Amino acid sequence: MKKFFKCFLILLALLFCNFQYSHASLEDDATQILGYTFNNDLNNAEYLTQQFITKYPNSSDGYYLQGLIQHHKGNVINAFNLYTKSILVNNFSSFSKGNAYMNRGIIFWDNKKDKTSALKDYDNAIKFFTSDSTIYNDIYRAYVQRGELKTEMNSPVSAQADLEKSLSYNIQDKKAYGEPMAYLSKALYMQGKYKESMDYAVKAENLLGIGSDYPSITAQVYVAKSAYALKNYELAKSSAQMTKLMLDSSGMKSQYQLYYTEVLKIINF
Repeated sequence: MKKFFKCFLILLALLFCNFQYSHASLEDDATQILGYTFNNDLNNAEYLTQQFITKYPNSSDGYYLQGLIQHHKGNVINAFNLYTKSILVNNFSSFSKGNAYMNRGIIFWDNKKDKTSALKDYDNAIKFFTSDSTIYNDIYRAYVQRGELKTEMNSPVSAQADLEKSLSYNIQDKKAYGEPMAYLSKALYMQGKYKESMDYAVKAENLLGIGSDYPSITAQVYVAKSAYALKNYELAKSSAQMTKLMLDSSGMKSQYQLYYTEVLKIINF
Protein backbone atom coordinates (compact mmCIF):
# COMPACT_ATOMS: atom_id res chain seq x y z
CA MET A 1 0.00 0.00 0.00
CA LYS A 2 1.21 3.48 -0.82
CA LYS A 3 0.34 5.96 1.91
CA PHE A 4 0.20 9.16 -0.14
CA PHE A 5 -2.22 7.71 -2.66
CA LYS A 6 -4.39 6.22 0.06
CA CYS A 7 -4.59 9.40 2.10
CA PHE A 8 -5.36 11.42 -1.02
CA LEU A 9 -8.32 9.22 -1.88
CA ILE A 10 -9.61 9.20 1.67
CA LEU A 11 -9.40 12.96 1.82
CA LEU A 12 -11.14 13.23 -1.53
CA ALA A 13 -13.94 10.99 -0.29
CA LEU A 14 -14.38 13.11 2.83
CA LEU A 15 -15.26 16.17 0.78
CA PHE A 16 -18.37 14.47 -0.59
CA CYS A 17 -19.66 12.64 2.45
CA ASN A 18 -22.51 13.72 4.73
CA PHE A 19 -21.34 14.93 8.14
CA GLN A 20 -23.36 13.71 11.09
CA TYR A 21 -23.24 16.72 13.39
CA SER A 22 -25.79 18.30 15.69
CA HIS A 23 -26.26 21.51 13.70
CA ALA A 24 -25.44 23.09 10.37
CA SER A 25 -22.78 25.58 11.52
CA LEU A 26 -20.53 22.82 12.82
CA GLU A 27 -20.95 20.91 9.58
CA ASP A 28 -20.11 24.03 7.56
CA ASP A 29 -17.00 24.72 9.67
CA ALA A 30 -15.72 21.17 9.26
CA THR A 31 -16.43 21.12 5.52
CA GLN A 32 -14.48 24.37 5.07
CA ILE A 33 -11.50 22.95 6.97
CA LEU A 34 -11.51 19.81 4.84
CA GLY A 35 -11.65 21.93 1.70
CA TYR A 36 -8.56 23.91 2.71
CA THR A 37 -6.75 20.69 3.69
CA PHE A 38 -7.58 19.03 0.38
CA ASN A 39 -6.25 22.07 -1.50
CA ASN A 40 -3.08 21.93 0.59
CA ASP A 41 -3.81 25.34 2.13
CA LEU A 42 -2.71 24.07 5.51
CA ASN A 43 -2.21 27.49 7.11
CA ASN A 44 -5.88 28.35 6.68
CA ALA A 45 -6.88 24.81 7.62
CA GLU A 46 -4.93 25.03 10.88
CA TYR A 47 -6.25 28.51 11.67
CA LEU A 48 -9.85 27.43 11.19
CA THR A 49 -9.25 24.23 13.14
CA GLN A 50 -8.10 26.27 16.15
CA GLN A 51 -11.31 28.28 15.92
CA PHE A 52 -13.26 25.03 15.58
CA ILE A 53 -11.66 23.62 18.74
CA THR A 54 -12.46 26.82 20.65
CA LYS A 55 -16.12 26.58 19.62
CA TYR A 56 -16.36 22.80 20.12
CA PRO A 57 -13.78 21.84 22.79
CA ASN A 58 -12.78 18.24 23.46
CA SER A 59 -14.74 16.88 20.49
CA SER A 60 -13.74 13.87 18.47
CA ASP A 61 -14.40 15.99 15.38
CA GLY A 62 -11.81 18.60 16.39
CA TYR A 63 -9.15 16.02 17.22
CA TYR A 64 -9.86 14.20 13.97
CA LEU A 65 -9.50 17.38 11.89
CA GLN A 66 -6.23 18.21 13.66
CA GLY A 67 -4.99 14.69 13.01
CA LEU A 68 -5.92 14.87 9.34
CA ILE A 69 -3.95 18.10 8.88
CA GLN A 70 -0.91 16.64 10.65
CA HIS A 71 -1.19 13.49 8.54
CA HIS A 72 -1.35 15.60 5.40
CA LYS A 73 1.78 17.46 6.53
CA GLY A 74 3.62 14.18 7.08
CA ASN A 75 3.71 14.49 10.88
CA VAL A 76 2.73 10.88 11.40
CA ILE A 77 3.32 10.64 15.16
CA ASN A 78 1.24 13.74 15.86
CA ALA A 79 -1.49 12.48 13.53
CA PHE A 80 -1.51 9.08 15.24
CA ASN A 81 -1.88 10.63 18.69
CA LEU A 82 -4.66 12.98 17.55
CA TYR A 83 -6.58 10.17 15.86
CA THR A 84 -6.29 8.23 19.11
CA LYS A 85 -7.68 11.20 21.07
CA SER A 86 -10.59 11.39 18.63
CA ILE A 87 -11.28 7.71 19.20
CA LEU A 88 -11.15 7.95 23.01
CA VAL A 89 -13.40 10.95 23.69
CA ASN A 90 -17.07 10.27 24.33
CA ASN A 91 -18.30 13.23 22.27
CA PHE A 92 -18.23 11.83 18.74
CA SER A 93 -19.91 11.48 15.38
CA SER A 94 -19.90 8.28 13.36
CA PHE A 95 -18.02 10.16 10.65
CA SER A 96 -15.10 11.40 12.73
CA LYS A 97 -14.78 8.27 14.86
CA GLY A 98 -14.85 5.97 11.84
CA ASN A 99 -12.33 8.03 9.89
CA ALA A 100 -10.05 8.37 12.93
CA TYR A 101 -9.95 4.56 13.12
CA MET A 102 -9.43 4.23 9.38
CA ASN A 103 -6.59 6.76 9.14
CA ARG A 104 -4.91 5.41 12.26
CA GLY A 105 -5.10 2.01 10.61
CA ILE A 106 -3.14 3.42 7.68
CA ILE A 107 -0.41 4.55 10.08
CA PHE A 108 -0.36 1.18 11.81
CA TRP A 109 0.08 -0.49 8.42
CA ASP A 110 2.38 1.90 6.57
CA ASN A 111 4.51 3.36 9.31
CA LYS A 112 4.40 0.96 12.24
CA LYS A 113 4.27 -2.18 10.06
CA ASP A 114 1.62 -3.56 12.42
CA LYS A 115 -0.94 -5.23 10.19
CA THR A 116 -2.84 -6.85 13.07
CA SER A 117 -3.55 -3.49 14.73
CA ALA A 118 -4.39 -1.99 11.34
CA LEU A 119 -6.93 -4.74 10.75
CA LYS A 120 -8.56 -4.07 14.14
CA ASP A 121 -8.83 -0.37 13.33
CA TYR A 122 -10.42 -1.10 9.96
CA ASP A 123 -12.89 -3.43 11.70
CA ASN A 124 -13.84 -0.62 14.07
CA ALA A 125 -14.09 1.92 11.24
CA ILE A 126 -16.57 -0.33 9.44
CA LYS A 127 -18.56 -0.75 12.67
CA PHE A 128 -18.98 3.03 13.09
CA PHE A 129 -19.69 3.64 9.42
CA THR A 130 -22.27 0.84 9.38
CA SER A 131 -24.12 2.56 12.22
CA ASP A 132 -24.95 5.42 9.84
CA SER A 133 -26.13 4.48 6.36
CA THR A 134 -25.67 8.00 4.96
CA ILE A 135 -21.85 7.92 4.96
CA TYR A 136 -21.49 5.27 2.28
CA ASN A 137 -18.43 6.90 0.68
CA ASP A 138 -16.52 6.20 3.87
CA ILE A 139 -17.71 2.64 4.43
CA TYR A 140 -16.84 1.93 0.79
CA ARG A 141 -13.32 3.18 1.48
CA ALA A 142 -13.03 1.12 4.69
CA TYR A 143 -13.93 -2.09 2.86
CA VAL A 144 -11.35 -1.30 0.16
CA GLN A 145 -8.67 -0.65 2.78
CA ARG A 146 -9.46 -3.81 4.73
CA GLY A 147 -9.72 -5.92 1.60
CA GLU A 148 -6.34 -4.80 0.34
CA LEU A 149 -4.79 -5.41 3.76
CA LYS A 150 -6.18 -8.94 3.82
CA THR A 151 -4.47 -9.72 0.51
CA GLU A 152 -1.22 -8.62 2.14
CA MET A 153 -2.01 -10.89 5.10
CA ASN A 154 -2.54 -13.84 2.71
CA SER A 155 -6.29 -14.06 3.32
CA PRO A 156 -7.57 -13.82 -0.25
CA VAL A 157 -11.02 -15.33 0.34
CA SER A 158 -11.83 -12.84 3.08
CA ALA A 159 -10.26 -10.07 1.01
CA GLN A 160 -12.50 -11.00 -1.91
CA ALA A 161 -15.60 -10.68 0.30
CA ASP A 162 -14.58 -7.18 1.45
CA LEU A 163 -13.70 -5.96 -2.02
CA GLU A 164 -16.92 -7.30 -3.52
CA LYS A 165 -18.78 -5.58 -0.68
CA SER A 166 -17.09 -2.27 -1.53
CA LEU A 167 -18.35 -2.56 -5.10
CA SER A 168 -21.95 -2.80 -3.84
CA TYR A 169 -21.94 0.82 -2.66
CA ASN A 170 -23.23 3.51 -4.98
CA ILE A 171 -20.42 6.05 -4.68
CA GLN A 172 -20.32 9.28 -6.67
CA ASP A 173 -17.00 8.77 -8.44
CA LYS A 174 -17.51 5.67 -10.57
CA LYS A 175 -13.86 5.72 -11.65
CA ALA A 176 -12.94 4.97 -8.03
CA TYR A 177 -14.39 1.45 -8.46
CA GLY A 178 -11.19 0.69 -10.37
CA GLU A 179 -9.18 0.50 -7.16
CA PRO A 180 -11.13 -2.33 -5.45
CA MET A 181 -11.34 -4.10 -8.81
CA ALA A 182 -7.54 -4.05 -9.04
CA TYR A 183 -7.16 -5.52 -5.56
CA LEU A 184 -9.97 -8.01 -6.23
CA SER A 185 -8.02 -9.18 -9.28
CA LYS A 186 -5.08 -9.87 -6.98
CA ALA A 187 -7.25 -11.75 -4.43
CA LEU A 188 -8.74 -13.92 -7.17
CA TYR A 189 -5.33 -14.64 -8.67
CA MET A 190 -4.10 -15.78 -5.24
CA GLN A 191 -6.94 -18.34 -5.26
CA GLY A 192 -6.02 -19.62 -8.71
CA LYS A 193 -9.10 -18.02 -10.32
CA TYR A 194 -7.16 -16.66 -13.26
CA LYS A 195 -10.05 -15.96 -15.64
CA GLU A 196 -11.95 -13.95 -13.00
CA SER A 197 -8.72 -12.22 -12.05
CA MET A 198 -8.14 -11.24 -15.66
CA ASP A 199 -11.69 -9.90 -16.02
CA TYR A 200 -11.38 -7.61 -13.00
CA ALA A 201 -7.86 -6.50 -13.88
CA VAL A 202 -9.02 -5.42 -17.35
CA LYS A 203 -12.05 -3.60 -15.89
CA ALA A 204 -9.80 -1.86 -13.38
CA GLU A 205 -7.33 -0.88 -16.08
CA ASN A 206 -10.15 0.58 -18.20
CA LEU A 207 -11.45 2.65 -15.29
CA LEU A 208 -8.10 3.80 -13.92
CA GLY A 209 -6.17 4.20 -17.15
CA ILE A 210 -2.45 3.61 -17.47
CA GLY A 211 -0.68 5.27 -14.56
CA SER A 212 2.06 4.89 -11.98
CA ASP A 213 -0.15 4.96 -8.88
CA TYR A 214 -0.49 1.75 -6.88
CA PRO A 215 -3.98 0.61 -7.99
CA SER A 216 -3.18 1.28 -11.66
CA ILE A 217 0.10 -0.62 -11.46
CA THR A 218 -1.65 -3.46 -9.61
CA ALA A 219 -4.24 -3.72 -12.39
CA GLN A 220 -1.54 -3.74 -15.09
CA VAL A 221 0.53 -6.37 -13.28
CA TYR A 222 -2.44 -8.70 -12.83
CA VAL A 223 -3.47 -8.37 -16.45
CA ALA A 224 0.03 -9.64 -17.26
CA LYS A 225 0.12 -12.33 -14.56
CA SER A 226 -3.39 -13.64 -15.27
CA ALA A 227 -2.75 -13.68 -19.01
CA TYR A 228 0.45 -15.62 -18.41
CA ALA A 229 -1.36 -18.14 -16.18
CA LEU A 230 -4.00 -18.55 -18.91
CA LYS A 231 -1.18 -19.11 -21.46
CA ASN A 232 -2.02 -15.95 -23.39
CA TYR A 233 1.66 -15.17 -23.65
CA GLU A 234 1.34 -12.40 -26.22
CA LEU A 235 -0.98 -10.36 -24.00
CA ALA A 236 1.07 -11.20 -20.92
CA LYS A 237 4.31 -9.98 -22.47
CA SER A 238 2.85 -6.81 -23.98
CA SER A 239 1.18 -5.86 -20.69
CA ALA A 240 4.36 -6.61 -18.74
CA GLN A 241 6.44 -4.50 -21.14
CA MET A 242 4.00 -1.59 -20.83
CA THR A 243 4.15 -1.82 -17.03
CA LYS A 244 7.95 -1.91 -17.05
CA LEU A 245 8.05 1.13 -19.31
CA MET A 246 5.67 2.99 -16.99
CA LEU A 247 7.74 2.17 -13.91
CA ASP A 248 11.02 3.08 -15.63
CA SER A 249 9.75 6.39 -16.97
CA SER A 250 8.04 7.43 -13.74
CA GLY A 251 11.02 6.66 -11.53
CA MET A 252 8.83 4.29 -9.45
CA LYS A 253 10.88 1.14 -10.07
CA SER A 254 12.33 0.97 -6.56
CA GLN A 255 8.97 1.74 -4.92
CA TYR A 256 7.31 -1.17 -6.69
CA GLN A 257 10.30 -3.50 -6.74
CA LEU A 258 8.29 -6.70 -6.24
CA TYR A 259 5.94 -5.88 -9.12
CA TYR A 260 8.92 -4.85 -11.26
CA THR A 261 10.58 -8.22 -10.66
CA GLU A 262 7.37 -10.06 -11.56
CA VAL A 263 6.93 -8.29 -14.89
CA LEU A 264 10.60 -8.86 -15.77
CA LYS A 265 10.07 -12.61 -15.34
CA ILE A 266 7.18 -12.50 -17.82
CA ILE A 267 9.14 -10.36 -20.31
CA ASN A 268 12.14 -12.68 -20.16
CA PHE A 269 10.07 -15.87 -20.46
